Amino acid sequence: RRWACERGSNMSLLSPPALAAVALTLALAYVAAPSPSTSSAYKSVVTQSFNYFSRPHAGIARNPVRGPSAWRGAELRQNYGSWVTNLTREDVEAMRAAVAAAREALERSGRELGEMTRLDFPLSEGLEAKMRQWRKDVSAEGRGFTVIRGVPVDEWTDIERK
Repeated sequence: RRWACERGSNMSLLSPPALAAVALTLALAYVAAPSPSTSSAYKSVVTQSFNYFSRPHAGIARNPVRGPSAWRGAELRQNYGSWVTNLTREDVEAMRAAVAAAREALERSGRELGEMTRLDFPLSEGLEAKMRQWRKDVSAEGRGFTVIRGVPVDEWTDIERK
């Protein structure tokens, strides 16, 4: 048996388990939604799910998807270097310095992690340029992912990793 879920003029069919998952997600989002006074720059999985399910959807694509995000495994194998970045020693040192500066800025100011700004995380020009490219790669105009190797996360505390 299938259930119809109507949203405006869009109509889609949901199986009972899918409908139950949507209902549970919406209920959890309503109960767990932060009050305006406690909300931060980061959104919980529940809040993000609520946003996803509550927005209008365009429907099923009827034509092939085109562009950088429409990749196939064979293409990725041929262009391995375009989606994998191995950090240089300079990149890693710049990242360590930026994390240390951000940690000091947080401790000095007493602010929360979500209140940090770009000024609290100073980057070298080279690393900043790479990050701009990574942001483009994972955006709607890029392939949707990138692999970054050599980030020294095992050296950092949980708060520094965030």
